[in-house]
Amino acid sequence: MLDKTYPVVFRTTGIGIYRPESTPQAGSGLKDPARSEIQKETQEEQSMGTFKITLCQQSVRDRVEDNLKAAADAVRAAAAEGADLVVLPEMFVCHFVPLEMSKYAQTMSGSYMEALSRMAAENRVWLVGGSFPEKSTIEEEESCGGDAKTEREVLYNTCPVFSPGGTLAGVYRKRYLFDVDIPGKVRTCEAVAFEPGKGGSLIVDTGFAKVGVAVCFDIRFPNLFINMAAAGADVIVVPAAFSAWTGPAHWELLNRARAVDAQVYVAGTDVAYREDAPFVSHGCSCICDPWGNVVEQAGKEETMISAQIDTEVTEKMRRNLIVLKHQPVTENVPVAAAVEPAAVPKA
Repeated sequence: MLDKTYPVVFRTTGIGIYRPESTPQAGSGLKDPARSEIQKETQEEQSMGTFKITLCQQSVRDRVEDNLKAAADAVRAAAAEGADLVVLPEMFVCHFVPLEMSKYAQTMSGSYMEALSRMAAENRVWLVGGSFPEKSTIEEEESCGGDAKTEREVLYNTCPVFSPGGTLAGVYRKRYLFDVDIPGKVRTCEAVAFEPGKGGSLIVDTGFAKVGVAVCFDIRFPNLFINMAAAGADVIVVPAAFSAWTGPAHWELLNRARAVDAQVYVAGTDVAYREDAPFVSHGCSCICDPWGNVVEQAGKEETMISAQIDTEVTEKMRRNLIVLKHQPVTENVPVAAAVEPAAVPKA
């Protein structure tokens, strides 16, 4: 029987992406004078660019239909709690086993896309639909030369974003594929099943924030995040199935590092830990602010976490600490225009 009750962790931090001065910064027992000054200025006025983000840390079941139902239940619960933007984890529809992906793959017109569109529309939320194995084709030149071309079937690790009307607002195909070999612990090579995405990065304008998208292993590549921040991203969401072997050392660290590098909110949504799963994920989804603070963080179990995000805080951070404009930009990322009238965050 599916558990229909989702515990929700939520703390309003005011304009507050910053932790109170009485709370030590993660990894340090010391107060930071520079942070105190920036915090003071930031709290002087309340911006209208605030919205609520909810990350759904889903446990992957063995049947696709059960995973879709669990996702629908989670999105419904998030919307009931006032979420404006909801994020599902990477490969939430099936276990992350590359050699088995072909049997779960669907085209962009398949039932996964229909279900995600319906979740967004029925709950009137912006939905980052985790990711799923997308079946597609690419054209390649014949090996014998000449102008002849042939089509080859490929799979992409694809993340769709839907508007509150259920309209497809943008698609991102994971660019950097997971490849790890820790003898006796974990061995996964995503490239045996997937083709790297060639379509570039994605930023979607929701009307209340510009949302960038990366997927799991992408988080290890700083320029991907810097490019999106330079193009105006206020928050970058990272659906993930981050390994339980690398997660304890790297997951929180990478989320915080990318937030600091790009001076942007980073919201990493991992799959919940399940010891008997074919691929064991770390859990511990987290939301980090542009200063590198962890605003909210989940445990390992299936749950949801939420936070208020204020886009003005990102802008002030970039004005007060001049870093982003000096970062090398290697890609001009277009912003997908809002597909509906400008959204108004829920009261």
